[in-house]
Amino acid sequence: MYKLYPLLLLLVLIASCETDKSNETLEELKAIRQEVASLSDSISVLKDSMQVLKTGDVKDTVVVDTTIKITQTKVILPAKEKPKPTTKPVVPKPTNETILHKYVNGAVSVEITPWVNEERNVILYDLYGQVTIRMEEVRHSYTIRIDLEFAPNGSVSKAIVHTNPGASMYWYESEITFDTTNGPTGKIDHQYPQSLDDIMNEKWQYWDKKTKTWKVQEVME
Repeated sequence: MYKLYPLLLLLVLIASCETDKSNETLEELKAIRQEVASLSDSISVLKDSMQVLKTGDVKDTVVVDTTIKITQTKVILPAKEKPKPTTKPVVPKPTNETILHKYVNGAVSVEITPWVNEERNVILYDLYGQVTIRMEEVRHSYTIRIDLEFAPNGSVSKAIVHTNPGASMYWYESEITFDTTNGPTGKIDHQYPQSLDDIMNEKWQYWDKKTKTWKVQEVME
């Protein structure tokens, strides 16, 4: 009996060791399971995050695309039209020198004298150098301006005389026509603003070569 006691004690110790090892193994397995479960949860969260990034579906979150697209628009402007030739009157530029306009043969057609005390003369000549008419431009409190239109041969075809009295509500315009050698042929005066009576009373005047004055054209009944 006493001989077997040590053997039994040895078996109890071995069994006790085996039990301790089994307990340790169970604890290790439990820890491994917990780690695996935690890792699985992490993987699940990561998958959900990747899915959100792909679909943009986030709870309680509004994703707004604030990208601003800037486009350049080419503006095509209409092409500038070439200036068309006009038949505007020739207005002499202000100068302190004498201005000469000539016939096609070289003879002087018009002489415009320099400004003296804000006055100057516009003198028309025929082909022989004889004065046909003398007019005056003025730049005082009242003004007289003369616009000339020329015929192809260099003579004056028409003169528009603008008269502004300055302190008056009216201004005046005289239209004078000429023949091919600067001889005055007729004149008509206009008052502006015009009334119906003004228009009805406008009368054509002719140039009296003998007296070199304008006379109203009389209507023969």
